[in-house]
Amino acid sequence: MIIKERKFDMELSYLLQLSIRAKLSYEDNEEIDTRIKGINGERSFDALVNQHLKHGLVFNNLQFNVNKQYFQIDALIIMKGQIFIFEFKNMYCDVCYKDNLFYFLNGTPIEKLNEQRIRTPKLFKILLTQNLIDLPFNYYTTFVNPDYKVYGYQVHDNILEYQDNYKIITENSKITIAKYDEYIAKKLIDLQYTDEKFNFRKRINIEDLGMGVVCHCHVAKYEKVSNRKFKCPACKKEVNCNDYLQKAIEDIHLIYPMERLTVSLVKKWTENYISSEKIRTYLNTHHKIFKNGPLTFYR
Repeated sequence: MIIKERKFDMELSYLLQLSIRAKLSYEDNEEIDTRIKGINGERSFDALVNQHLKHGLVFNNLQFNVNKQYFQIDALIIMKGQIFIFEFKNMYCDVCYKDNLFYFLNGTPIEKLNEQRIRTPKLFKILLTQNLIDLPFNYYTTFVNPDYKVYGYQVHDNILEYQDNYKIITENSKITIAKYDEYIAKKLIDLQYTDEKFNFRKRINIEDLGMGVVCHCHVAKYEKVSNRKFKCPACKKEVNCNDYLQKAIEDIHLIYPMERLTVSLVKKWTENYISSEKIRTYLNTHHKIFKNGPLTFYR
């Protein structure tokens, strides 16, 4: 049973929006590429869980703050009275494991991975202790790309290659979930840290952005096919006028969360595809109106 769905990461959504609307730096494009590889790895694991999990409580993209230290977990499954943590690595090369450290084959340590492998279990153990959660946990570095190998590890190192993932899920999900497991599941949800861990937005003037409404596929902007219909040229998804306006407002809030909504702003954002009258009617219906002298805006 999935307790917490995997949602598209807000920071990545923001970067993808900018990549469609403006020219990004080499570093930003590299980050987008890395994050997309991560998402593909997560989806690969999710498919295995959907196919092989019999009894278990699944949490995706958990976020916690322990003693002012933020950390997140790619996937956590409660099975057989235990907590199983899976941290995904969608590597596009072979790696090796020696003396409790990961290395590229040229001998260079994979520093971020090695640090995470120590930091995350340590913080999670503190979280359990502080909140009186009495379940043992197992932490696995989980490689999800079937085309590459990990050399040098032993079974007790808690390293999973692609072919191992379905085995551990199948073998540990045969027993039905206990009431205490369900109680712990609710407690973990209540412990979620929901604030943004840092301000990832950049200082970009609206005049420097391309206008338009980006499809949920994050590949292209919607195109107008009629007065009441818009279509994404990439995924072919079609939306009506109200859905198009709602997505435009979501885009504005993502890039400029403190910006006040006005009819003129939404009209500009939608590339003048929708009349001011239609926008005003939509905002009056779905948002609260405010007045500041001659200015009318919406929240």
